[in-house]
Amino acid sequence: MKKLMFLFLSAAFLTNITFAQIGNDLDTTLEGLSDYALAGGVDDEGQVFYSIDDTEFKLQVQSELVKRMDGTSIMNEDGIAFVSKLFAVATGYGDDMETGFINFFNENLEGLSQEAALTIPIDQFFTMGIEVTGNEAPYTASYSLYLEEIAADAFPTTAHTKGSEDATIVIREFSDLQCPACQRFHQETMPYVQGLIDEGKVRFEFHHLPLASIHANAISAAQAIECVSEHNGEEGFWTYHDELFERQRAWENLDDPSNYFVRLSDELGLATDEIKSCITELRYEDLIAEAMIKATDLGLNSTPSVFVNGYRIGNWLDTTNFERTMMLATAFAEEAAETSE
Repeated sequence: MKKLMFLFLSAAFLTNITFAQIGNDLDTTLEGLSDYALAGGVDDEGQVFYSIDDTEFKLQVQSELVKRMDGTSIMNEDGIAFVSKLFAVATGYGDDMETGFINFFNENLEGLSQEAALTIPIDQFFTMGIEVTGNEAPYTASYSLYLEEIAADAFPTTAHTKGSEDATIVIREFSDLQCPACQRFHQETMPYVQGLIDEGKVRFEFHHLPLASIHANAISAAQAIECVSEHNGEEGFWTYHDELFERQRAWENLDDPSNYFVRLSDELGLATDEIKSCITELRYEDLIAEAMIKATDLGLNSTPSVFVNGYRIGNWLDTTNFERTMMLATAFAEEAAETSE
């Protein structure tokens, strides 16, 4: 049941939707529900709640931005329609998600009532928690929707960074040097990121995630760039990194790209004396394998996977997504710091 539900959610919500609007403000969220006559109140713990008919929900707000939604509903026809609308509004995905959730609830409530509480990733941003009770329709559903955030200490360390170590905003890219989309990130988005680095606003981290199943030379390229870095330092790493992307078509289909990687280092004026032996000996085989395992442990299986602090960026070609997520990460971090004082 769990596997089928996850596949259903992935198919329903990742095929036709646009990218999420992370962290809508409270007014925008409530405005999306303006077709409903919501009542409001304050519970015994002083938390604001909203209700309509047999539905009650709460919105967790940090720095005036919605981060989490929790609710309980009788899942009759009206309840299903409202909860689906609520999920669509809370995520910012709109009509496609609303329709997807209506179909999901109609098809799965009975099966869910026979399961324990479940946690289901909706996409790279949002996670849904749901528990359905009752012996027959209409069932009762308790649910939550929250923005997925990866803790800073869950990310692997990397030697390859740009910008101040003291920056409060960290942009992380998990990259495959043979990946065309990663090349596009490098060419179209990285100049924007570099501007933020130059302004002292962010630190950038490069993490290896070669997708060997579809890119035959990705692991070899990752090992080669580490060999280059060993003998040329971080400046050499970034010089070589840029040229690997610029010349990706020249080496991506080679049966054995090792000699090309050595020649490229020489062409760039980098130290090459031990690079060939380093590549041949697979000196960085374990390091790259470990990087792949750690990325997989984070649930990453595509490149580039880009994060602003702990929040994943979907459309990394749209720089407004970086601006919005940096605002969100800063606001949440500031409020968390104030709360802990």
